[in-house]
Amino acid sequence: MCQECDRKNKEKKAYILSKMKKNQKFKQTEIGTMPKQWEVKKIIDLFSVETGTTPSTKQKKYWNGGYVNWVTPTDMSKLHGRLYIKNSERKITEKGLREANLTLMPTGSIIISTRALVGYVAIVEGNATFNQECKGLIAKNTKKINPEFYTYYLLSKRTTLEYSSGGSTFKELSKNALESFKVPLPPLPEQKKIAEILSTVDERLQLLREKKEGLKKVKRGLMNDLLTGKKRVKI
Repeated sequence: MCQECDRKNKEKKAYILSKMKKNQKFKQTEIGTMPKQWEVKKIIDLFSVETGTTPSTKQKKYWNGGYVNWVTPTDMSKLHGRLYIKNSERKITEKGLREANLTLMPTGSIIISTRALVGYVAIVEGNATFNQECKGLIAKNTKKINPEFYTYYLLSKRTTLEYSSGGSTFKELSKNALESFKVPLPPLPEQKKIAEILSTVDERLQLLREKKEGLKKVKRGLMNDLLTGKKRVKI
């Protein structure tokens, strides 16, 4: 990214944040301080919460030739900061989807891991379903909900979600606990602006990660050449 572009992005973010803070009045709520015009809602007020399962692995008709994405926490753990999930390691057939009574999540819906690895969150790109270690959130009113905003919010509350989980052998966030989890409801334009700012930061971080990986490869090659004498140094 050029320095001038970087400077303009910083100025844009600073301007947006200043506009958000200007003449802002705040209130105390059960989930912390927030602007007066924001509301506090339970997840169930904003989303339909869906559960997942694993179609019988003994039934080849549920798996062989499948093309429906079947998301697990392992798939989500490989996103490395990306918000959208559009592919899964394993896929199921339409018959598996139908006979296992799974919900096909639409584009823009949210999947959250709720067992063992609690708190991975991703937005569905395309269509997908998921296993019993996840739950799905489908917005009840898309005119009030920006999925990126709520994905970022839930990611920021991963520790809280873990504390809300029960179980002695492994952690599990129940459907009731997730439905009762309280979140802010800002006006939609503000949700979008906040998500836009965070997405810009994520893009910058991704560029830096790619640059870091490139430098690591250069270093490994240089170490090999220098330490084996393939590349000689002047003394």
